[in-house]
Amino acid sequence: MIKTQEHATPFSLQTDVEGRLRADDRVAMLTITVKGKGLEEAEQLGGFLTAFRRKGGDPNVTLQLRLKAGSPLDKQEVLRLLDQLPIPTDGTVVAELEVEAHD
Repeated sequence: MIKTQEHATPFSLQTDVEGRLRADDRVAMLTITVKGKGLEEAEQLGGFLTAFRRKGGDPNVTLQLRLKAGSPLDKQEVLRLLDQLPIPTDGTVVAELEVEAHD
C-alpha cells in the first residue's frame, strides 16, 4: 500500500506518485480523496457549489473515489488518471494505491 502526502494540486500528487511507483508496479485499487471549498474543472459539481456559495452557503467538499481496476493498472495509466482530477479550491488531494506484490 502506498499512501501519499496531502497535496494542493493533482499535478503535485501526480509527481509524488510518479516518484513512488516503480515502472513494473501494477495498481489494483486506487483511492483518491479530494477536499476543499470547491472543485475547479468539475463542470456540473463546480457549478452546483458556486450557486450554493452565491446563496450564502459555505460548502466543504470531500470527494472520495475508490477505483477498482478490472485489470491492474501500470504506472503510466495511473498517472494519466491523476492528470484528469479536478483541482480542489483551498483544499487538498491525497491518494492510496494498492500495489500488487511482485513475483
